[in-house]
Amino acid sequence: MAQVRLFEGADVAASVLLSNTGEYLEIGEHGVLKIPDGVKPNGFNLVIFVPDEGRIVVTQKNVGQTKGNHHRHALQQVGLEDGVQTWVMHDHIEVRRVGPNAWTSWHEAKPNRVDLSHLCENGHLDCFLLGIVTHDDAETFRLLNKFRWRGQLYQSKGEIVGKPEDPSWGSFEVRKGILKDEKFQGLLETAHLPYWNGSLQELDPPLRPIPGQGIARVEWYSLFGGQTGQGIANLHPLDYWKNGGEGENAWVHGVDIDESPDEDGVKSLHPGQLISFSDKVAFGSQKGRPPKLLNVKVVQ
Repeated sequence: MAQVRLFEGADVAASVLLSNTGEYLEIGEHGVLKIPDGVKPNGFNLVIFVPDEGRIVVTQKNVGQTKGNHHRHALQQVGLEDGVQTWVMHDHIEVRRVGPNAWTSWHEAKPNRVDLSHLCENGHLDCFLLGIVTHDDAETFRLLNKFRWRGQLYQSKGEIVGKPEDPSWGSFEVRKGILKDEKFQGLLETAHLPYWNGSLQELDPPLRPIPGQGIARVEWYSLFGGQTGQGIANLHPLDYWKNGGEGENAWVHGVDIDESPDEDGVKSLHPGQLISFSDKVAFGSQKGRPPKLLNVKVVQ
């Protein structure tokens, strides 16, 4: 075991401090954190290492608001040595417990993750997340990362637009808040963005059709959301939900996914995937709120 986990595909590394004691934790296979015997964690602080010439911007996103802003209210760059920037999270990722359930606080201005944006000089952009989750009610805590968007940025009529590398990544519009970040703007000034001359549909590709009733298509899914991962799936018209209005979407929660965990020990879905489900049930008391799906399986 080591105290640093390297994420080779993202070209970053991270360590984890236990907020109870300030000590560095050992990180095992698939990001499992070694919690000292007898310790009940109330939070964790990330230490993030990025190459100084790597053109990577480190932020947090206010997940507590729709289209929340990117900020560094809980982050501070504390050093630059041997070409590596070191960032420290000084406000911890909170562990919440209610009865038998435990999770890392996510729907917050300072959530359980950091957002990293890698902008190449040719305008190619990778957006990925790095954070800490527990999907088994504090039996294990894991340091994981996940790509959220990949594609090419373009200049178009005085603004910047993005074309996803694959249609399943979805529109860049929901990621556009990073363009307001001062450090990201500095990278844009040294990037050579081509001019866009394609169609609007290429920028915002629609999800492929849903073949039948009882099948849905994943729109987005975050392993850092909810208590066990959370996302939204689009329903077939025959499955639309009527609860004070018609709904085309439904929630998907990791706890309701009847599949084996992936290699990192968590259950996760990918944008564009087809899934089946046995039923839809109300989720929350508000009328018109999307239901959640039960007994979710990936359609091969």
